[in-house]
Amino acid sequence: MQQQPQAPVRWERLAAKSNQGNAAIVLCAILASTPAPKEEHMLLPCSIARTQHRPAAPRPSFSPGIAMAFGTLLLMAALPDTAWAVSPSCASSAVDVTSSDQQGDYTTSQTFVDIPEGAVRFNQPTTGCIIVKFDGYSYAPGEGEMVAAFLDGTEIWPDDIVLASGDENAANSHAASWFATNVPAGVHTVQMEYRSYDGAYVYMHRHTTAVWHK
Repeated sequence: MQQQPQAPVRWERLAAKSNQGNAAIVLCAILASTPAPKEEHMLLPCSIARTQHRPAAPRPSFSPGIAMAFGTLLLMAALPDTAWAVSPSCASSAVDVTSSDQQGDYTTSQTFVDIPEGAVRFNQPTTGCIIVKFDGYSYAPGEGEMVAAFLDGTEIWPDDIVLASGDENAANSHAASWFATNVPAGVHTVQMEYRSYDGAYVYMHRHTTAVWHK
């Protein structure tokens, strides 16, 4: 008996079970608009399955650019809410600096207090952004020494951060940056402040505060 020819085979991408859930499904949707690769490992986190060909209406074709853009929108919708980075351009033509060699400053306050000699006064000729950079030699044996930059009394992005924590026997150098947009023309002051996360002693020794501005 003559053997019947096999029906044509087509490839379909199926989402693999993974911790990514919806994100894996979206990634498969993006891959579905591109030609199937020869190596199965290129489809991770998707797997490949064979199915028998069935006559069907023609599938619309998408250019790689359109497919990627559509896939990106689906991915953003599928993923849980996350904090997105702020990335504006900030052309700064001047910098003002305060540097202190004072040592032994400390606090146990769980609300912000001024870092001694941690203020920078500057003149902003036109409205624009500023960048604040702080470097400090600090010691925090407890759960955290929180530091923040305040522009004219208002805390600026990204708010307070843990500059140091869990130090055992010695102080260490640490650094962080802050950013503000649409700072109006005029004279302004950036004041660095610190606090203890858990009420334990936190120390601030030599430090430098720099403000880049217009």
